Amino acid sequence: MLEETIAAVMAALNRHKVPFIFFGMQAINIHLGRERRETFGTEDSDFLFDLAISAPTDILKILKMMSFPEPVFVVWKEPGRSITVFDGWKWKSPRLSGAGTFSICTPEGYYHLDLAFGDTGIPFQEVWKKSVRIRYFGVPIRLAHKDHLLEMKRYAGREKDHQLLVRLKLDERSGKARRGMRGK
Repeated sequence: MLEETIAAVMAALNRHKVPFIFFGMQAINIHLGRERRETFGTEDSDFLFDLAISAPTDILKILKMMSFPEPVFVVWKEPGRSITVFDGWKWKSPRLSGAGTFSICTPEGYYHLDLAFGDTGIPFQEVWKKSVRIRYFGVPIRLAHKDHLLEMKRYAGREKDHQLLVRLKLDERSGKARRGMRGK
């Protein structure tokens, strides 16, 4: 179960006092669930790191020290290349650029854990200040504020993010989803 791996990775990051923030679609779903609103499918849990504080090589060192609770592989993705850094048996130590993402996956599952380094359009420290503390799979973490999450989706500029933002628009007077947007 990837939930155990997610919890183990977050706990390891906490033990090493690495600041990170839960963001992305699953983070939006937590906010929507609290509001008793429709949530959306996603394939990952995303965690954001501040490059000024934590370099990808620092996180790689922590991952290499871990004993994962299930079989996993780890891939580093950056613009223009993708590198398997752990194939389930052996770790590699490739050169990593500043911006990129570690994806931690199980061989049989499509859901994965992403540890992201890069520009979200909002400075990390600003996101941190407005974040809230929650427990995710039993581990204390910081959840980005919903307003920041939506701004990050706007900044990403992807079509799927644009469609999500359209679906989340509220009628400002009633506070309810606009007609024709719910359930699509």
